[in-house]
Amino acid sequence: GKGVACQKLGISHFVDDKIEVLQSVFDDEAGNSRILVERHQGLLFHFSKGGYSQVPPTTDTSQLSPIMRRHYRSAANWTQVVEQLREKLPGQLYSRRDLLTPPIIRQHQPGPSRVETRPPGPWEKGAMQSTTNPAAALQWSEGRPKLVLKPRSAQAAVPVSKAPA
Repeated sequence: GKGVACQKLGISHFVDDKIEVLQSVFDDEAGNSRILVERHQGLLFHFSKGGYSQVPPTTDTSQLSPIMRRHYRSAANWTQVVEQLREKLPGQLYSRRDLLTPPIIRQHQPGPSRVETRPPGPWEKGAMQSTTNPAAALQWSEGRPKLVLKPRSAQAAVPVSKAPA
């Protein structure tokens, strides 16, 4: 799980919207990052779903181990995460924290998402149009993509597979 990954990567601070994941980072028997969190006074942020909320998630902290409670923080959005991190800076940086860039508060604005405005992928209809190769490897048949291998000889192209429905 994520506890094992955090151990391998040496992570001492972590943000997630699921308390089970934070517990895995701190207490997973298969591997965890507990020693690093304690050594570096790390923080485990329980984040509101989506990150645009104004209300932090509520959790019964009695379910957490007493040692984990010292590192557990609840945050409604990224601005709150940054503010809490600024308060936990090491001594030399804390005395000069006013020189650090303050968090920028951005409001979520509904509208076209990045996914809707991205260019079409090579698997999408019309994306593989080629003027130099009329027998493109990805052809469309009955509204579905079909992969066609180019022949090595003068034989006709052989369809290999169709995309699943």
